[in-house]
Amino acid sequence: METYKSKPSLYLLLWFVPVFTYVLQTYGWVYFFFVFIMSYFISSINFQFRIHEQHLMTEVFIWKWLIYKKTIKPEKISKIIFKRSGWTRKSAVIHICRGKNIRLVDYEPKTYCTKLEQFAHEHKIEVKKTKDFLLLERYYS
Repeated sequence: METYKSKPSLYLLLWFVPVFTYVLQTYGWVYFFFVFIMSYFISSINFQFRIHEQHLMTEVFIWKWLIYKKTIKPEKISKIIFKRSGWTRKSAVIHICRGKNIRLVDYEPKTYCTKLEQFAHEHKIEVKKTKDFLLLERYYS
């Protein structure tokens, strides 16, 4: 079992600075406090992705409380597409039959794409790689 973790980007918090200023000047302290609390919750979200031998699992936490958990069996996966996200980041999109796709970007450790590809080959799941992703594999592997 491999566990991979991700957090929201810190750039998201930088976006809240002008929002705080605008809300405080326009609506007052009550709304400012509400926006501040909401941004605090958003910044404390953690994502976890696990690769087991027989299934994949994705979980969302606020602090240490589990708020969402989804287990994906190989039969439910139609294909996995590996893409490039930004200049040097690899990402993967897991396409689910009759469900929402799962997008994996910026998980630590960075080996999640290779392990996910191994999982796909073991379970005979279709794998697609974009040209940009192949360039990243060649230069950063």
